[in-house]
Amino acid sequence: MLTRVLSSVAVATLMLAAPTAAQELIVLELQVTQGGSPIAAPTITARDGETAELRIPDLLDVDLTPTRMDSGRIRLYLEFLSDTRVMTASLVIDEEHPGALRWTRTDGEPVKLSITVSG
Repeated sequence: MLTRVLSSVAVATLMLAAPTAAQELIVLELQVTQGGSPIAAPTITARDGETAELRIPDLLDVDLTPTRMDSGRIRLYLEFLSDTRVMTASLVIDEEHPGALRWTRTDGEPVKLSITVSG
């Protein structure tokens, strides 16, 4: 029940590109916390090299582009958008080594985005 409620806060969409036979689906499980409290736990499915969006009003606006490096590792390119700036990050994750980014909002609240490859 908690996951269902938390997931309804986040809006995750796909910016679709023309699929090719070589593009496989990559499933990412995300968890967003603010001040240690869970805010959202969406699952995003995107094709290899395709950009997906995660939007949480007044908290997070990020584009995620997963690219398969080899059979186990995924490189994630993230672009965080705000009214005043764009920040980028790149993470390499796999099923055994999830990724996480932490930052502090201007109001002093800590935010954490955790990303795990699923299946």
